[in-house]
Amino acid sequence: MKTKLIVAFYVSMMLFSLTLSIASADTLQYRGSIQNIANGQSNTKDLVWNASNFAGLYYDLDSNIATETLTIKANELTAPDDRTISKNSLIYETYPVQVEYEVHRKEGITVDGNSKYYAEGWMAEKYVAINGKANKIAKLLLEMKGDEKDDLAIKEELKLPEGFTLTSNKIDLDNKEVLLSLSKDGKEIDSKLVKEGEVYVYAKDLASEKEVPIFSIYVEEVFQGNESKVVQLKYAWLMSEKVIEIDNGKIFGLMEVKNATESGIELANEEPIDLKPNMNVDIIGNLKFKVADTKEVLRFHPMLEYTESGTYEIRGRVQNIENGKSNANDLVWKAYNFAAFYYDLDSDLATPETLSINANELKALEDRSISKNGIIYKTKQVSKEYEFKKVDLYFMHKGKKVTEYPLIGWQAEKYVAVGDDAQKLSRLIYEQDASETKTLVVGEPWNLGDGYTLTAKQVDLDGNKVWLSLAKYGVEVESEVVNDNAFMVEDKDMAGKTDVVYFVTYVDAVFRGTEANMVQIKYTWLISDKVEEIKEGDLYGAMEVINASSDYILLLNNKSINLDQGTTVDIIGNLKFKVADDSSAIRFYPFVEKKLVGIPVFKPEYDKLEISPSYYSFRLKPSENQTITVTVKNPYNKEVHTQVQIIPYKESVIDKNWIKVTPSSADIPAYGKQEYTINVTIPEDAGVGYYNAMIAFTNDTYSYPYPVPYPNYVNVFSLSLEVWIPPSIKILSPRYIYDKVESGQNYTYSIKLENLGNQSINLKPEISKSYKYSQYNLPEDWITLDSHQSINASSKATVKIIVKIPYNTPAGSYGTEINLNISDRGLREWEQKVQINLEVWVPPSIKILSPR
Repeated sequence: MKTKLIVAFYVSMMLFSLTLSIASADTLQYRGSIQNIANGQSNTKDLVWNASNFAGLYYDLDSNIATETLTIKANELTAPDDRTISKNSLIYETYPVQVEYEVHRKEGITVDGNSKYYAEGWMAEKYVAINGKANKIAKLLLEMKGDEKDDLAIKEELKLPEGFTLTSNKIDLDNKEVLLSLSKDGKEIDSKLVKEGEVYVYAKDLASEKEVPIFSIYVEEVFQGNESKVVQLKYAWLMSEKVIEIDNGKIFGLMEVKNATESGIELANEEPIDLKPNMNVDIIGNLKFKVADTKEVLRFHPMLEYTESGTYEIRGRVQNIENGKSNANDLVWKAYNFAAFYYDLDSDLATPETLSINANELKALEDRSISKNGIIYKTKQVSKEYEFKKVDLYFMHKGKKVTEYPLIGWQAEKYVAVGDDAQKLSRLIYEQDASETKTLVVGEPWNLGDGYTLTAKQVDLDGNKVWLSLAKYGVEVESEVVNDNAFMVEDKDMAGKTDVVYFVTYVDAVFRGTEANMVQIKYTWLISDKVEEIKEGDLYGAMEVINASSDYILLLNNKSINLDQGTTVDIIGNLKFKVADDSSAIRFYPFVEKKLVGIPVFKPEYDKLEISPSYYSFRLKPSENQTITVTVKNPYNKEVHTQVQIIPYKESVIDKNWIKVTPSSADIPAYGKQEYTINVTIPEDAGVGYYNAMIAFTNDTYSYPYPVPYPNYVNVFSLSLEVWIPPSIKILSPRYIYDKVESGQNYTYSIKLENLGNQSINLKPEISKSYKYSQYNLPEDWITLDSHQSINASSKATVKIIVKIPYNTPAGSYGTEINLNISDRGLREWEQKVQINLEVWVPPSIKILSPR
């Protein structure tokens, strides 16, 4: 038997007019309208949210119906100190309204004699009020619209929500009828013979109410298909059998039912609610208040948070033009009334992204057409602070302190203006909120999106540095050793712009443990390396670029657009208009669709063994060895065969000949365990540095969403090793030189070295060919290196760096790097580099003699 799965029609995928914020890979956050109470002021009027300014609350476009209201009573809040909503001062209300069945609206056919059912918004989702009673509700699971249909062949099964299935058991072409069978959790609960043009209804007693319609579907047509007889079905409607009975005194989240009748429901907060800065305050169900991270004002908005996979519609303010009327004024959507456009609550910052329709373009009902150039879409870049600016951090790039980046809204998505040029756009892939911290175990890849991963490859012995690797589709693109409380900043040339910062992250803390080393990462920021270049005359959907400059972009529709009844009209990218299926008015709103990919639930196709320890790190000198004992437990009621493999892990892999595992294979009995001895021996000629390997006990691997140069094994022991030699040379001076200098002057800087060994050590200092951490590179011809070619045993030496700043050198930051090139096996390459940053200062040419 074939099974069809309906996913597109689930009513749980409601329509939301809210701001989208991707809090993580499996969470979506949406906002209602913002309340901004300035210092010393109060909310002198009730603060009210309904479907017009918080469309997460239930709204039906075709019927123009809404039922929910959320209210904070007047004078409850005074900024900035009185942030408490007192008991019974937050009110949530809802009531039932009649909504026409789709089958009656389209075909004129009733459902068990009823043309309408009672809908009720409840916790921002659509419910059915059973027999019109507000205090007895069940979730509406499925409601197929007029343009949706499904074809079933004989014995084919249509899968419905909550375990319901519909099967076409018999199709009679002569009598134009079909035998439909409805089942729940695999058990048939009803079966009826239904003719073409009729509605099949399943009803039952529910919550002390008689013959409540649970499911209905319309038989559109019975016909002979290419391979079998087929029935075409439309207007499916299904509600849950799980009834919520709302009684006085019941508690839902922070809210208590104060008045529950058949005509309406009222709830109020049972305890005071404090709107503290930088808080998400749970209210009821998925409904929360999100409070800005600022103490100067009280700024907040209601919010819905979702984690289920699906497609969510985010709509702007509804425009309703009644019969005989026109839009006398421009229709304008900005971040305040179309929450798909970007807004940051903490900084009260919105991108200047605007969609508008010129005045007098539409007249109900005779003119549904928007003429050419009647729709205007424009956007402009705005300076947005990096999240780390909230704690007064900054990073240096090309000699300048950086705390902001040029953000621009584009087609209701967040982009960055590459090189401050609005004509060159790169999508913002990831931005870690200031309150978020990511903990990475060494060797664990962190998926940032677009194929990018960040991995902590190694932690140094002192526990204050980490080796970070940024990869794309498994191939390393950046690698850097970063101190704790320091940034990793990467740039590249993009779309003709040089040194564009595309990745930023901050090492908040480094931890070195006996079984695992970890690093805490904050303020991570990443943009795409694919740049969209906007040019005048380019077409995007129905819109044409009229003006594209470094500052802003303007598009107009290049042909007339009709807002036909019951249609969805593409505008630009994912931005569309949805038009009500209503012949009495022109009613519509702009919207975008956002997809949420939750964490998939699946049964693993492998045996996961318990390995202890699962990670070990240590340091050895050449010719030394170490032995580790690893225990592998079998948690299954079956025997598991192990076969040891030594797997390359990242770069600088351990040579297989350095490792010996005993036994090399074993059969572990059910619920048994096996000890393995791992001996690591370092050869005399091994180079100094970090080495890694994975020891896999089985051949089981995880599935990766992108190609990598090595499999990701399931049952592994991870080994990290540092080969080290005590360095003979000690660098006595700081390896970072900063000075403020004048043009036309000479400066000498000394790097003092001491040879603690018993033999002479060679050195050959040289100037780095490239340096990207200053505004300008310090030219080689300005620098003279004065150095001995070697340092005798048990003696000291000095490398002198002589810098001559030419006359008339422009003011700015000049930098370079000196590689000392010391022939000491104990010193790694990065430990031999000296960074120089000189700030050239030019005296003013005019002296002010009078007091200012």
